[in-house]
Amino acid sequence: MKESLHQKIYDKLYKQALSLPPHSKLPSENQLCENFSASRMTINKAITRLASKGIIYRKKGSGTYSSPQQKTKSIKFLIPSVNFNNMPIENMIWINQIINGVMSKAAEKMLKFEIIPISKSNIYGEIEWSFLMDLDKNDYVVIVSSWFEPLFDFLIQRECKILFVDSSFKEECFYRKYMDNWHMLTYSKEKAARDVLNCLIESGTSRIALVSTHEIIMGSPETSFYSSCINASKSFNISLSELNILKTKSKFRDMEILKRELKGLYDKIKYDGIIFYDAHNMYEIASILKNELKMEAPEDISYITWMGDTPSPQNEQKRISSLKLPLVEMGQTCANIVADGNYRPGETHFTAFLDLQDTTKTPKK
Repeated sequence: MKESLHQKIYDKLYKQALSLPPHSKLPSENQLCENFSASRMTINKAITRLASKGIIYRKKGSGTYSSPQQKTKSIKFLIPSVNFNNMPIENMIWINQIINGVMSKAAEKMLKFEIIPISKSNIYGEIEWSFLMDLDKNDYVVIVSSWFEPLFDFLIQRECKILFVDSSFKEECFYRKYMDNWHMLTYSKEKAARDVLNCLIESGTSRIALVSTHEIIMGSPETSFYSSCINASKSFNISLSELNILKTKSKFRDMEILKRELKGLYDKIKYDGIIFYDAHNMYEIASILKNELKMEAPEDISYITWMGDTPSPQNEQKRISSLKLPLVEMGQTCANIVADGNYRPGETHFTAFLDLQDTTKTPKK
């Protein structure tokens, strides 16, 4: 991304103002126009931005001065799009949990908190750079997915302090060059996947289907979760394969197609356990298997889901077992790290846990 003249002027004035003692006078706008070979409008735009951030202040009839260093720390939370609320519910749930954690603790600790969208389209790589130009080395920036990878070099250039909340079960090797310099909040993906499989095996399950109801997106929490389960299954004597993932973009609008796909998958591997991503759709699948294949949980089949925060339908008395990630706690820890001055490159570890319900814990016949 090529920097505009306005941005170059802003960056230089920003560094100059921070290097001066408080209340030091900066060059006049006429001097700055001459120094930077820029128009008065361009200079004024840069000064206005700096003043809005509290880096400098203006005195009418006197000039522009450097401000005392701000004591209030700022947390910027990046979200994928201005249309975030229209994203698929499974994406919104886990991101909103982290946001709620950061926001509640930031308010308690008297920290500034701002949510910044990075694009207008929610298409990977289509960045609206103008949304991000105010980020600088005084900002603590929270990132929640490798989906933001196109920003990584830019954030390093801006010298932001990155808090990377690893909520995507992804492999980190490719990103290690970045993450070694950031504060990571993470949990053991391998242990989480083993716990899910152990739970199903202890319920008597031996043939497990990984079920998805929408397009698999590279780097998404769902894709990485399934990959972790597949890798963990290699140490267990059970039938589990990536080929067992059911893919459909229909979002259950065509129930007849879904019924046919579920029956076909059952005829192929005779599954007696299902690992699913979204609890809300899991109830619909459970209803189909109960009515079409006469499979009752937990006697005939066990269910477990990663996204378990959707309430069950009124006519569903048994909840689906779920893998719970401490997302709110991870968000709260981000704010605590900023407030307490504990930001440093490295990792803070958390533990996922299983919320077991009657649909899973009783062994099948």
